[in-house]
Amino acid sequence: MATITRTTIEGDDVFGRRRVYFGVYTGPASYLNGADDGDSFTAAEVNMGTIDLLVFENPVDTANPAVMRAVTYNVSTARVLWFLEAFTQVTDTTDLSTFTCRFMAIGR
Repeated sequence: MATITRTTIEGDDVFGRRRVYFGVYTGPASYLNGADDGDSFTAAEVNMGTIDLLVFENPVDTANPAVMRAVTYNVSTARVLWFLEAFTQVTDTTDLSTFTCRFMAIGR
């Protein structure tokens, strides 16, 4: 499971009727690619009941900043899917713990 760190220290941010959470996402030490693809990212982890939209920067490898990955959030499974440069999904058990990016979650 990845690490999620809040980047703002103020009270809850609000966007219309939705709450907004800004944070830093660090990839999992062992990515899951199989029946339940992706890394779990639940609304509770960002102090929400539901996530309507989760937007990520491209994760960059802190050990080698020239290496990036692409990520997207699957709302129906509450999982973050990771992809290589060729837009193929990262293989099972890949260590992504050196990759970090900022994100914004919008929900209720």
